[in-house]
Amino acid sequence: MLLLFKGDRSFIPKTLRTHSPDVYMAQGLRCIGTSITGMFWGTLFCYLLVFLPLAAMFVTIKILNQRNLLDQIWIQFEWLIYPICLVIIFKVQILLIGLFFIQPKINADDKYRPLAVDNRNMYDVFSFFTIFLNASIGLFTFLKRILVGAFLGVFMIPRMDRSLLMRGYEAMDKCYVNYIGMIMVDVAHNHPVMRVFCFLVKSGVENRRYRIPLRSAVENTVYGDLSFSEHIPIETEHSIAKKRWWLAFTLIRNPSLVALRVRDCNRESRHSLTLSLTDNKYDNTALVNQDNSAYTRCFSLRCCRNYKFEIPSNILINLVALIVLLSMLVFYSGFSILLKL
Repeated sequence: MLLLFKGDRSFIPKTLRTHSPDVYMAQGLRCIGTSITGMFWGTLFCYLLVFLPLAAMFVTIKILNQRNLLDQIWIQFEWLIYPICLVIIFKVQILLIGLFFIQPKINADDKYRPLAVDNRNMYDVFSFFTIFLNASIGLFTFLKRILVGAFLGVFMIPRMDRSLLMRGYEAMDKCYVNYIGMIMVDVAHNHPVMRVFCFLVKSGVENRRYRIPLRSAVENTVYGDLSFSEHIPIETEHSIAKKRWWLAFTLIRNPSLVALRVRDCNRESRHSLTLSLTDNKYDNTALVNQDNSAYTRCFSLRCCRNYKFEIPSNILINLVALIVLLSMLVFYSGFSILLKL
């Protein structure tokens, strides 16, 4: 919605930008019911995805412990050396490329080296021999791609602001389409510029209604001869104090504006101030973080009623994925031991 307030529709897929207003309105009506159903299904699937592997792991450990076979479970983890070797191979490739196949830094204070190949002939020979190795690794990486997509898809079921389908097929995700329609309708009726305009019109009409006697309804003088002179501040002896009061109030409500204030400037320099576009440097990191804040929801935890800390959602999902993976490994290893009996 912050992007839509600024007129930026780049995040909306092209197939969803040309709908008629009645389609957006119908999609917005369906958004609330769809979100309730999505939260129910998302909670159910996430619970089953985490509960079933953990329950199977504890049952397997209990049965192995009753039969005094718990020590044999470590032997079943020998096959884990293959994925460990894959991780080591990836790290070694990055290390070799950084040492031998990338040109040195242009400046000493640069953070990274330039994206330019050094020792091109050796790089071609190295890439030829790693084709077969990377092809064999690709068998597992594609399997991992499917499993990670299915795992994250379960956790993203209640997230209507994220499409579960790939780019170009977002229109087939009706939940995401309903979310787009909802924010389009919401922005159309709650845009800040439109709300300020409506406030000015309403306050101006009310002020003139009490000051000027009403004429005939045919002339429509209340709306036809509207003036906003009431909102122009009158320069009085207390205007400086009022301005300072509103400045303090604004800075308290918006602490981020303190860094943007112009200090140590006299009145003559303010009136003769010129701006050079070539010297103007704009930092958009704050806007990027603000725009992406909707996509990185955090989980807040409070300890001892005073200490509060936040856990990013991606870290929490990774921890849950690790727990589920370990549970499945223990269940697989213990179940194979029970089958041999």
